[in-house]
Amino acid sequence: GGTESCGCLAEESRLKHGHAVRGVITVEYRTWSNMIDRCYNLNAPNFCNYGGRGITVCNEWLESFSKFYADIGIRPSPKHSLDRIDTNGNYNKENCRWATKTVQQVNRRKGSNNTSGVVGVCYAKNVKKFFAYIGVNKKAIRLGYFHNFAAAVLARKKAEELYHKPIFEQTEGIMQC
Repeated sequence: GGTESCGCLAEESRLKHGHAVRGVITVEYRTWSNMIDRCYNLNAPNFCNYGGRGITVCNEWLESFSKFYADIGIRPSPKHSLDRIDTNGNYNKENCRWATKTVQQVNRRKGSNNTSGVVGVCYAKNVKKFFAYIGVNKKAIRLGYFHNFAAAVLARKKAEELYHKPIFEQTEGIMQC
């Protein structure tokens, strides 16, 4: 069939990077490998959200797992995964960190159907007003309807300070690389 190796090739690659414990590849190595896959493999399930949007991996990390590992370090806990601080930015030392799912849910890009340009603010045509909301613990909290865009954006920013700032403060020490 499609087999190109008896298995020794995979074993050899594990030995090169040194990140296999008793033959099991570490989570940091899997993270690095998956990062490259979603940015450069057209057949990867999430390619359209990464490489398809132009997200790339810096040359140092692309060429060397060791450099990636030196920059990003050990995953702090099983609750952490690799996160890009700027969700539209590339994978590099300055833009990546280990973060919990809670932090990553707060750090999301605006949806493709967002017409206002601001996460959590939309125009409600039926009432001819701007509507603001924020997601907390998988629930949408309604912040209200506003006569103008600036007021809706201000309400959203105040809600972010109230609901999201404590999340970042609690995990700040362990989510930075």
